[in-house]
Amino acid sequence: MRPILAADGSGAESLAIRDLTAKKAAERRLAAALEDVGRLRNLVPTCTWYKKLGADAGFWASVEEHLTHVTGHDIPHGMCPERCAPVLEQMQR
Repeated sequence: MRPILAADGSGAESLAIRDLTAKKAAERRLAAALEDVGRLRNLVPTCTWYKKLGADAGFWASVEEHLTHVTGHDIPHGMCPERCAPVLEQMQR
């Protein structure tokens, strides 16, 4: 490290220059990895057959129970158009 000299030749300050490119790249990779962990933590296991969601310690809850627990609101029910049409046909017979 060489001192920076004042205009009159006297010593003033020392200057150190470091390349922080690698450090900044590592910080960006760490931030991206932490975002991935956050997304993975929010995944909810879903039963293919019964459409229940995995909750705590082996307990499985219906989608409605899980959403009510997470949101604190009751979940309204309806019928999608694909299911509604056959049901209405059967009712009209």
